[in-house]
Amino acid sequence: MADNLLSARLKALIGQQVTLYGSIYNVTGPVAAVGDDYLMLADAVSAVYAPFASLSFVEVVFNKA
Repeated sequence: MADNLLSARLKALIGQQVTLYGSIYNVTGPVAAVGDDYLMLADAVSAVYAPFASLSFVEVVFNKA
């Protein structure tokens, strides 16, 4: 249940720049997809699949125009 609530809130971030702080890596990029238990960042050259269980928290990074 908690994963579904998190996923619903994160879907609003699709296309936004975020920084993921995980147990293995820290990565910044645009949110490409959100599932029931994962977040995917992807740009033209790379993609990162991040299951919620591997993340310590998500920080939203907004670029100033």
